[in-house]
Amino acid sequence: MGTEANADAIGKLSTRAQEAGNAVSEVLGVAGALSRHAAGMSEAFETLIRQSRAVASDRKAEPAFRNHRLQ
Repeated sequence: MGTEANADAIGKLSTRAQEAGNAVSEVLGVAGALSRHAAGMSEAFETLIRQSRAVASDRKAEPAFRNHRLQ
């Protein structure tokens, strides 16, 4: 293999390595976005759980309050 052929092969290899690096960077960007989205969903879910527990607690206390007012 001649010097020109070696240089051409190295150039092609360099281009492929750059493309692979760009693809990895894109995948990491998507993974980061998914991670942030999952964190937001987790936070929203925790808020819904707290609200649900508050409503359930209010419903348990409500009949006692009604009975107290009737007496």
